[in-house]
Amino acid sequence: MSARQTGLLIVVVGIVAALLGALANPLGIGHSGFGWKQVVLLVAGIVLAVVGAVVVLRAPSSEPAPGPDPGPGPDQ
Repeated sequence: MSARQTGLLIVVVGIVAALLGALANPLGIGHSGFGWKQVVLLVAGIVLAVVGAVVVLRAPSSEPAPGPDPGPGPDQ
């Protein structure tokens, strides 16, 4: 798995965690009010999404680096 794919996976996991934390009550998995566990899950999800985005942006490009054209080989 490339660094870019890993970063995208981290972003997706972070977004899902943040959404679960934010929407726990409407989904029926939370209690009344916004509890500390929801806050922890929301913050952790946001941090994961940001870290994943940084990994994606810093991942090396799969395209070859531009450079001078080597031209035809010696046997041509």
